[in-house]
Amino acid sequence: MADYLIAIVGSLFAGRKYDPPAPDLAGGRAAAQAIGKELARRGHRLAVFDHTSIEGDVVAGFLSAPPEKEQSIEIHYSADSPQRAEFPDRKNNALERFFIERPDTSKEWEVSYYRSLGKVDGMLLVGGGPSTMVTGLIGLTFRVPMIALGKYGGAARVIWQKLEHDALPARDEHAAMGATVTDANVAKCVDSLEQQIVRRRNELRSKHGATGAAIALFLLLGWLASLFFGFRLADDAAKTNGEARLWFTALVFFAPALAGASGGTIRGLRGTERSTLKTSVLGVTAAVITAFLYTLGQFSGNDNPYRFVLLAIAVIVGWTAGFTFDTVLKKLETEGVDEIKAKLTSKT
Repeated sequence: MADYLIAIVGSLFAGRKYDPPAPDLAGGRAAAQAIGKELARRGHRLAVFDHTSIEGDVVAGFLSAPPEKEQSIEIHYSADSPQRAEFPDRKNNALERFFIERPDTSKEWEVSYYRSLGKVDGMLLVGGGPSTMVTGLIGLTFRVPMIALGKYGGAARVIWQKLEHDALPARDEHAAMGATVTDANVAKCVDSLEQQIVRRRNELRSKHGATGAAIALFLLLGWLASLFFGFRLADDAAKTNGEARLWFTALVFFAPALAGASGGTIRGLRGTERSTLKTSVLGVTAAVITAFLYTLGQFSGNDNPYRFVLLAIAVIVGWTAGFTFDTVLKKLETEGVDEIKAKLTSKT
């Protein structure tokens, strides 16, 4: 089961005027408790900021489940406002283990509040005023998955209305957020939040995949061009042409590294969690080590190493090492350089 961190934002204070009006304060707070309980039941975590706001109701519902994991409730607050972290439930020693404090060194609560939003996977908005409005607009701008309860007024209703034009919640999910929160509707709202998170991650993966594909194509063309130039240089290098030998030797060491980056990047396009940068670096590392050991053996034990076939094999070794970098690096850890060098040189 996925473990998402959900920011709880909003308020439903008696005597406070909300725009749009909040017609059912008790119903809104009960809805917050019900959603909190469902979030706990599904193994998610909370990011909360002030025990006097709607977070107090969500936390109460969350703890009634109760949550399976300790430290499931992160309390973000300014170090100058520790009273915000004094949730009544913490007076119960048996429940204290579910809380963890995340104090911020800034004096302004706004700094710790908005800074923490960059760490969450989704948001729950209930009622609220200007801060909830700003938070919701930030979420809309950066396509943060969210539940915005429209039935209970406040800024959350405005955000709910704007969510209708957003691609993350489906139409039926948007309707569920605007309805009275019943037991069945609670599940629909949390289902929507989870599905939005998956959709958003797929969007980001697709976006990064397009960038990675462009990089992979560039690297592929790069090592193919290296092979072409190596083929043109091989004859001159074999005839003891000093400049040609210098360039050919450079290609023998450079082209496999380029091929390794290509292999690592292509591996990253196959759905692994590593970023293109990480796979490229790991691919280059594995390729440089293996290709260097191969070419070192060829240059030290061959009267005429300036042959195109040597470059071609080094590039193939480099690409393969980059594509299977985890295997190569693991072998380096377990077998060592000498054993790998012996295997490479014995095969040629």
